Amino acid sequence: MRKLQRFDLTNNKLTGSVGDHICNLQHLGDIYLGQNQLSGYLPYCLRNITSLREIHLSSNKLSFNIPPSLGNHHDLVVLDLSSNNMVGSLPPEIGNLKAVTKMDLSMNQFSNRIPREIGGLQNLVHLSLRHNKLQGSIPDSMSNMVGLEFLDLSRNNISGIIPQSLEKLQNLKYFNIFVNKLYGEIPSGGPLENLTSQFFIYNEALCGSSRFTVPPCPTS
Repeated sequence: MRKLQRFDLTNNKLTGSVGDHICNLQHLGDIYLGQNQLSGYLPYCLRNITSLREIHLSSNKLSFNIPPSLGNHHDLVVLDLSSNNMVGSLPPEIGNLKAVTKMDLSMNQFSNRIPREIGGLQNLVHLSLRHNKLQGSIPDSMSNMVGLEFLDLSRNNISGIIPQSLEKLQNLKYFNIFVNKLYGEIPSGGPLENLTSQFFIYNEALCGSSRFTVPPCPTS
């Protein structure tokens, strides 16, 4: 089936790994293999299928790192790897996915910092990094992601301050940093002025407006 464009085996009981044979489908645009019991890692040969536009692999048992070669998929629009056992760092090459509009990497074991290169994804509308082990600060470069409407960084180990530059994200409707190690003043301008306290609780030492249910910031 060398001309197959859409491969959908969602919600079955498939086990084992995703075999290299899938790479024979050189015209493949969409892969749907979510809600199975697949394990292991993705075939490295997937980097040769440049026509890929959507990858859906959520709710499996995948345990690999995201390979830097993922950045080769310049036409990728959707990347959903949520609810797996994936580990390691998010590669800087993730910033090469200029066409992506939805990226869900939530409910995994990703660690280390959010790469600053992610700020180059100006078409990204939905980004969820919820429930991982990410550390370091929120990159100031995220203020360049002008298309963002949904941003979930909750349940990680992210520290530092919330960049005030995020006030520039005029399309942002949902911003969640619940359960992290953030401190300092909560920016309240731009789209952030409509957010409620539930998205900021259980952090290190946030302060700011009383409507966020946090102490006022020191004046000096």
